[in-house]
Amino acid sequence: MTEGPGPFDLACEGYGSVPAQYMFIGISAGRLGALVSKVPLTRDASGRVFQRCLRQLELSGSDELCEKPLLRDCYVTNLVKGRCLTENGLNRLPTAVEVLHWWPFLETEIQKVDPERILLLGRLVYECVGRLAKIEGDILPRVYPVKHPRWYCSNGAVNPKSKAFHQMVLDYRDALTYGRNDWKKCIYANAASTT
Repeated sequence: MTEGPGPFDLACEGYGSVPAQYMFIGISAGRLGALVSKVPLTRDASGRVFQRCLRQLELSGSDELCEKPLLRDCYVTNLVKGRCLTENGLNRLPTAVEVLHWWPFLETEIQKVDPERILLLGRLVYECVGRLAKIEGDILPRVYPVKHPRWYCSNGAVNPKSKAFHQMVLDYRDALTYGRNDWKKCIYANAASTT
Protein backbone atom coordinates (compact mmCIF):
# COMPACT_ATOMS: atom_id res chain seq x y z
CA MET A 1 0.00 0.00 0.00
CA THR A 2 1.26 3.50 -0.86
CA GLU A 3 2.00 6.08 1.81
CA GLY A 4 2.14 9.84 1.66
CA PRO A 5 -0.13 12.40 0.03
CA GLY A 6 -2.95 11.19 -2.19
CA PRO A 7 -4.44 12.34 -5.50
CA PHE A 8 -6.24 15.28 -3.87
CA ASP A 9 -3.12 16.60 -2.08
CA LEU A 10 -0.73 18.94 -3.89
CA ALA A 11 2.33 16.95 -4.99
CA CYS A 12 3.89 19.40 -7.46
CA GLU A 13 3.14 22.83 -8.86
CA GLY A 14 3.67 24.33 -12.27
CA TYR A 15 6.76 26.45 -12.96
CA GLY A 16 8.24 28.77 -15.54
CA SER A 17 7.63 32.25 -16.89
CA VAL A 18 4.53 34.20 -15.90
CA PRO A 19 3.17 35.43 -18.23
CA ALA A 20 4.47 33.15 -20.99
CA GLN A 21 3.91 32.69 -24.70
CA TYR A 22 3.70 28.90 -24.38
CA MET A 23 2.24 26.52 -21.83
CA PHE A 24 2.77 22.76 -21.65
CA ILE A 25 0.31 20.58 -19.74
CA GLY A 26 1.22 17.01 -18.78
CA ILE A 27 -0.87 14.37 -17.01
CA SER A 28 0.27 14.07 -13.38
CA ALA A 29 3.42 13.74 -11.29
CA GLY A 30 5.38 10.56 -12.06
CA ARG A 31 6.67 8.45 -9.18
CA LEU A 32 10.30 8.63 -10.37
CA GLY A 33 10.05 12.21 -11.59
CA ALA A 34 7.94 15.02 -10.22
CA LEU A 35 6.95 13.15 -7.07
CA VAL A 36 10.65 13.26 -6.16
CA SER A 37 11.67 16.64 -7.60
CA LYS A 38 8.30 18.39 -6.99
CA VAL A 39 8.70 19.87 -10.49
CA PRO A 40 6.51 18.60 -13.38
CA LEU A 41 8.21 16.77 -16.23
CA THR A 42 11.66 16.44 -14.68
CA ARG A 43 13.93 13.65 -13.43
CA ASP A 44 12.38 10.47 -14.93
CA ALA A 45 12.90 9.37 -18.56
CA SER A 46 9.90 11.32 -19.88
CA GLY A 47 10.96 14.40 -17.96
CA ARG A 48 14.55 14.24 -19.18
CA VAL A 49 13.46 13.85 -22.82
CA PHE A 50 10.97 16.69 -22.40
CA GLN A 51 13.63 18.98 -20.87
CA ARG A 52 16.08 18.09 -23.65
CA CYS A 53 13.38 18.97 -26.20
CA LEU A 54 12.72 22.34 -24.52
CA ARG A 55 16.44 23.09 -24.70
CA GLN A 56 16.50 22.22 -28.42
CA LEU A 57 13.55 24.58 -28.90
CA GLU A 58 15.48 27.30 -27.00
CA LEU A 59 12.78 27.40 -24.31
CA SER A 60 15.12 26.25 -21.54
CA GLY A 61 18.55 27.30 -20.37
CA SER A 62 18.98 24.07 -18.39
CA ASP A 63 20.14 20.60 -19.28
CA GLU A 64 17.91 17.52 -19.12
CA LEU A 65 19.17 16.49 -15.67
CA CYS A 66 18.24 19.75 -13.99
CA GLU A 67 15.45 19.35 -11.45
CA LYS A 68 14.68 23.06 -11.34
CA PRO A 69 14.90 24.13 -15.00
CA LEU A 70 15.27 27.75 -16.03
CA LEU A 71 12.57 28.22 -18.67
CA ARG A 72 12.29 30.95 -21.29
CA ASP A 73 8.84 32.29 -22.16
CA CYS A 74 7.09 29.03 -21.28
CA TYR A 75 5.33 27.43 -18.34
CA VAL A 76 5.01 23.71 -17.50
CA THR A 77 2.31 22.13 -15.34
CA ASN A 78 0.14 19.04 -14.99
CA LEU A 79 -3.56 18.40 -15.42
CA VAL A 80 -3.64 16.72 -11.99
CA LYS A 81 -1.35 18.14 -9.31
CA GLY A 82 -1.76 15.17 -6.94
CA ARG A 83 -0.13 11.79 -6.53
CA CYS A 84 -1.77 9.18 -8.84
CA LEU A 85 -0.32 5.81 -7.90
CA THR A 86 -1.67 2.28 -7.64
CA GLU A 87 -1.71 0.47 -4.30
CA ASN A 88 1.62 -1.05 -5.40
CA GLY A 89 3.15 2.41 -5.88
CA LEU A 90 3.14 2.43 -9.69
CA ASN A 91 2.00 5.33 -11.85
CA ARG A 92 -1.63 5.25 -12.95
CA LEU A 93 -3.85 7.56 -14.96
CA PRO A 94 -5.96 9.99 -12.95
CA THR A 95 -9.67 9.31 -12.55
CA ALA A 96 -12.39 11.64 -13.81
CA VAL A 97 -13.07 12.71 -10.21
CA GLU A 98 -9.38 13.62 -9.73
CA VAL A 99 -9.33 15.60 -12.98
CA LEU A 100 -12.47 17.51 -11.97
CA HIS A 101 -10.98 18.23 -8.54
CA TRP A 102 -7.87 19.84 -10.06
CA TRP A 103 -9.57 21.61 -13.00
CA PRO A 104 -10.10 24.94 -11.15
CA PHE A 105 -6.39 25.01 -10.26
CA LEU A 106 -5.43 24.47 -13.90
CA GLU A 107 -7.88 27.13 -15.08
CA THR A 108 -6.32 29.58 -12.62
CA GLU A 109 -2.84 28.74 -13.93
CA ILE A 110 -3.97 29.27 -17.53
CA GLN A 111 -5.46 32.66 -16.63
CA LYS A 112 -2.32 33.66 -14.72
CA VAL A 113 0.11 32.55 -17.46
CA ASP A 114 -2.13 33.78 -20.32
CA PRO A 115 -0.30 31.78 -23.02
CA GLU A 116 -0.77 32.25 -26.76
CA ARG A 117 -0.48 28.49 -27.22
CA ILE A 118 -1.18 25.61 -24.91
CA LEU A 119 0.43 22.29 -25.81
CA LEU A 120 -1.44 19.35 -24.33
CA LEU A 121 0.89 16.40 -23.81
CA GLY A 122 -0.97 13.24 -24.73
CA ARG A 123 -4.47 12.10 -25.64
CA LEU A 124 -5.82 11.98 -22.07
CA VAL A 125 -4.88 15.61 -21.40
CA TYR A 126 -6.32 16.66 -24.76
CA GLU A 127 -9.62 14.86 -24.16
CA CYS A 128 -10.01 16.15 -20.59
CA VAL A 129 -9.10 19.76 -21.36
CA GLY A 130 -11.22 19.70 -24.51
CA ARG A 131 -14.28 18.46 -22.62
CA LEU A 132 -13.88 20.76 -19.62
CA ALA A 133 -12.92 23.83 -21.61
CA LYS A 134 -16.10 23.54 -23.69
CA ILE A 135 -18.11 23.53 -20.48
CA GLU A 136 -16.28 26.16 -18.44
CA GLY A 137 -14.05 28.33 -20.56
CA ASP A 138 -12.76 29.59 -23.87
CA ILE A 139 -9.22 28.25 -24.19
CA LEU A 140 -9.80 25.86 -27.11
CA PRO A 141 -8.50 28.22 -29.85
CA ARG A 142 -5.10 28.19 -28.07
CA VAL A 143 -4.92 24.40 -27.60
CA TYR A 144 -2.58 22.19 -29.64
CA PRO A 145 -2.33 18.45 -28.95
CA VAL A 146 1.05 16.71 -29.13
CA LYS A 147 2.22 13.26 -28.14
CA HIS A 148 3.29 12.80 -24.54
CA PRO A 149 7.08 12.54 -24.01
CA ARG A 150 6.51 8.97 -22.78
CA TRP A 151 5.38 7.99 -26.31
CA TYR A 152 8.63 9.28 -27.76
CA CYS A 153 10.60 7.50 -25.00
CA SER A 154 8.94 4.20 -25.83
CA ASN A 155 10.09 4.72 -29.43
CA GLY A 156 13.73 5.40 -28.54
CA ALA A 157 13.86 9.13 -27.72
CA VAL A 158 15.96 8.50 -24.62
CA ASN A 159 18.83 8.44 -27.12
CA PRO A 160 19.33 12.09 -28.14
CA LYS A 161 20.44 11.03 -31.63
CA SER A 162 17.39 8.84 -32.25
CA LYS A 163 14.80 9.38 -34.94
CA ALA A 164 12.13 9.47 -32.20
CA PHE A 165 13.77 12.39 -30.38
CA HIS A 166 14.30 14.25 -33.65
CA GLN A 167 10.60 13.72 -34.45
CA MET A 168 9.58 14.99 -31.01
CA VAL A 169 11.47 18.24 -31.55
CA LEU A 170 9.88 18.64 -34.99
CA ASP A 171 6.37 17.87 -33.69
CA TYR A 172 6.66 20.29 -30.78
CA ARG A 173 8.22 23.00 -32.97
CA ASP A 174 5.37 22.61 -35.46
CA ALA A 175 2.79 22.97 -32.67
CA LEU A 176 4.54 26.12 -31.44
CA THR A 177 4.83 27.81 -34.82
CA TYR A 178 2.07 26.80 -37.24
CA GLY A 179 -1.21 28.68 -37.56
CA ARG A 180 -4.42 26.84 -36.64
CA ASN A 181 -5.32 25.63 -40.16
CA ASP A 182 -1.71 24.79 -41.03
CA TRP A 183 -1.41 22.86 -37.77
CA LYS A 184 -4.37 20.65 -38.70
CA LYS A 185 -2.71 19.88 -42.05
CA CYS A 186 0.56 19.17 -40.24
CA ILE A 187 -1.13 16.69 -37.85
CA TYR A 188 -2.57 14.75 -40.76
CA ALA A 189 0.73 14.79 -42.67
CA ASN A 190 2.66 13.55 -39.60
CA ALA A 191 0.04 10.83 -38.94
CA ALA A 192 0.32 9.64 -42.54
CA SER A 193 4.12 9.58 -42.40
CA THR A 194 4.21 7.48 -39.22
CA THR A 195 1.82 4.75 -40.37
